[in-house]
Amino acid sequence: MKLKDIQNSFNISCKNYKKKHLSKHWLKNNKKKKVLFDIKNLDNFRINGLADGLGGGYFSKKHIKIMYNLLAKEIGIKKLFQNLIKKNIGNYNNILKTRGKIIDANQLLSLKWLFDLKKKIEINKLKIICEIGAGYGCFAEKLIKNTNAKYIIIDLPEANFVSSYYLKNFFPKKKFLLESDIKNKKLNFKMIDRHDIIIINPWRKLPNIAIDLFINIRSMMEMDKSTIKSYFNLINQKIRINGYFLNINRYEKDTVGDSIQISNYPYGKKWSVLLSKNSWQQNHTHYLLTKKINNVGDVQNELNKINQIKLKRKFKIDKYFLKKYLPNFLYQFLRRTKYLLLDEKKINYFRFK
Repeated sequence: MKLKDIQNSFNISCKNYKKKHLSKHWLKNNKKKKVLFDIKNLDNFRINGLADGLGGGYFSKKHIKIMYNLLAKEIGIKKLFQNLIKKNIGNYNNILKTRGKIIDANQLLSLKWLFDLKKKIEINKLKIICEIGAGYGCFAEKLIKNTNAKYIIIDLPEANFVSSYYLKNFFPKKKFLLESDIKNKKLNFKMIDRHDIIIINPWRKLPNIAIDLFINIRSMMEMDKSTIKSYFNLINQKIRINGYFLNINRYEKDTVGDSIQISNYPYGKKWSVLLSKNSWQQNHTHYLLTKKINNVGDVQNELNKINQIKLKRKFKIDKYFLKKYLPNFLYQFLRRTKYLLLDEKKINYFRFK
């Protein structure tokens, strides 16, 4: 794959753009960086705005160091070091360096998610993985490195433009299939079978294949409800029995003009919960790993529990919000007197989410 293939794929995708897949969140986000979609801007995509909305949020270097030490203690410094990258693709500047390796927050988050996944399933047995909304490709890079599976990415053209470049730099010998390779043809099993990494648009139909693992990380929360429903239809149609779905999304987000809550995602009945917990270092997000089964599973009961977590969060003041908007002396007073966690009676005075 060459750089011109990435540009051609983006141009072809834009000509065939199905705007129904654009939520208000992404319509606004992509409009801001419209002039950036040129291959000359890819070298610096993590600092010039191209990656806005495609990463894991901002963490201070002090916090990144804390995260690194916590993860090293949990999984071992050797395993952690083996999975860190050497190349600063995108020229990100909020990084730490150690012994020729690059450390940033999104990498550490991705590795924590990966090792939690490995505790529950044998990822080396996965044959086909499909990630819906891969961002710039950080988690995909970690999973591709640790498996022999074919990797399918379904995302908007703007994200595919960046993830194609990012993954190309880490896997130059892998065979990529982009929209420019398919053009007006139908995607079929032979095309997938001949390639290692397949990067397509949401309106491209998948052939009749069995997916072993579906993934969505922090992007369903930015879709409208009809799009979420269509993706769950896709997941339920294409996943094999005993296949898996890793879902990491916010308890609630409303940037699409409506309240999108992970507890309301339309799973259906035939899912068994393997792991459900607050996401590491991001307490507004939930990590939910489920398995597709033939019988009625326990996913609905778990979604009800997650909804209760969301409701409890409404009775906590966001200390970062307070720190940003209150005078420092008042913030420090509240912090010292433990008013950042109020009871339900006092919370009526502070209805922050």
